[in-house]
Amino acid sequence: MSKANESSGSKEEDHAERLSKLYLCRDTGKPRTLIIPLNQVLRKEGFRCLSYGNQSKAYQHHKVIMLVGATGAGKSTLINAMINYIIGTKWNDDYRFKIVDEVQSYSQAHSQTQITTLYTIHRNKHHTIPYTLTIIDTPGFGDTRGIERDKAIVHQIREFFSHPEDHHVDHLDAVGFVAKSTDARLTPTHKYIFDSMLALYGKDIEPNIMLLATFSDKARPKVISALREAEIRCEDNLFKFNNSALFATNVETTESDTDQDDLAIHHAYWKMGMKNMKSFFESLERLEPVSIFLTKEVLLERLRLENISEHLYQQIQAINTKVGQMKRDKKMLESQQGKTAQNAPFPIPCYAKTFEWVETEKKAMNCTTCEYTCHFPCSRMKISNYQCRVFDIKGKCTVCPRKCKTRDHSMQSVRKKPQLVKKMMTYKDIKGRYEKAAGRELSVQEVIQDLKTDIQDHFQCLQGLNFEAASCMRRLQEIALKPQISVKDHLDMFIEREKKDQELGWEDRVAELEIVKSRHEALECGGGVKYKARVLETIMN
Repeated sequence: MSKANESSGSKEEDHAERLSKLYLCRDTGKPRTLIIPLNQVLRKEGFRCLSYGNQSKAYQHHKVIMLVGATGAGKSTLINAMINYIIGTKWNDDYRFKIVDEVQSYSQAHSQTQITTLYTIHRNKHHTIPYTLTIIDTPGFGDTRGIERDKAIVHQIREFFSHPEDHHVDHLDAVGFVAKSTDARLTPTHKYIFDSMLALYGKDIEPNIMLLATFSDKARPKVISALREAEIRCEDNLFKFNNSALFATNVETTESDTDQDDLAIHHAYWKMGMKNMKSFFESLERLEPVSIFLTKEVLLERLRLENISEHLYQQIQAINTKVGQMKRDKKMLESQQGKTAQNAPFPIPCYAKTFEWVETEKKAMNCTTCEYTCHFPCSRMKISNYQCRVFDIKGKCTVCPRKCKTRDHSMQSVRKKPQLVKKMMTYKDIKGRYEKAAGRELSVQEVIQDLKTDIQDHFQCLQGLNFEAASCMRRLQEIALKPQISVKDHLDMFIEREKKDQELGWEDRVAELEIVKSRHEALECGGGVKYKARVLETIMN
């Protein structure tokens, strides 16, 4: 435990001043920036727990708030503003405190290691709030790494909620949606981000949602209209912040060209921020805690639905490939009925689907027992303690044929990729292939009937998956704050933007988005009646 965390004094108004003499100075400006040392209580793949202050052995009232928002919404600065309010920093003080380093946060935002961070500020009699506070800081949605990164964030949050025994957070008192006050209209990107965030939670959290509008002035935040469009109802829990004054110069200096007018503006924003911070923490104290149980169930149902869509996508791909080949086989077999071998035409090109191992720049989750690629691309580096999304809560794969355990899987730089191989085949070759499978000689009519039966078998699998998907959707309708997520329009928008900008790696990102779109369409189609009728019509004609 740091010396600073243990210190206490006799006068409440001197608390911040005492701390300012103990902490490392990061910036010697006016005011100085001081870094608060935190104790790392726990670090696991995907999240870490940091604490400030001494934990009392006696029971302490404990409030928990989870902050979610888009990249660049101002979560890090907001957390720093909270700690300054809690410690009791005043406008005229020549110091400000930080527990989140924005430079480090920016670096993390462009790495593969950005994680969820828990900041626990233990209750202290000198603090301005009468309870222990835990702030859960989640990574920002909608950054430049695209939809796969957002999926990874959801996976992190799901893993976090799945293991309360690690971090001892079993409830939420509030979910803080951090959004820029100036976002007047809901762009497709914003709608996707808001939908993604709302989809995380159970219905029971709705009364505890707070809108934390950053970059605010005295006017009504324009973002409220955008949030209404996104069906986020939180005007009753609206709090405005403008943290531009938090680290701004608070004395008139020639070095920074700060004059009296600038100081007046900074001071006004400071007062507004501290007033709203007081109102925010008082409201937080009044909110009833909500168990994470329902939210955890929502996240698990979404994982199940995601895996079903992966299966549907693979099954529909297999059916479409097989239908195309069968249609060609059927056409040739019918054209050769009654003809002798001497009159048979030359071989025709046929295409068979095979699977080959190919090297990849991105990692793939492969089953070494089934020799099957279960997830690509995959960014999970340690299966044992931070599972890929294809594993269920028992550690069993939901994709590979044998449903193997995590220990049978490996992260590799190769994946099994379907390939269409061209082969030249005669009438005799094609008919013989079906006769070999049947174990007897077949007429052309019998071969064609076998083709239809084979397709029907595939539909049986699709119908089972479709039933599972419907079950998931019904349950999400019952328990989720946002049961259905509008995905297709967002994906089309992302694809068009990538094609327009053509920034480095855009072709790979477009290919990735097209795959996600295909999986979503597979879930919508789900082996349904229209799809089945279309395939059977293809075979018959």
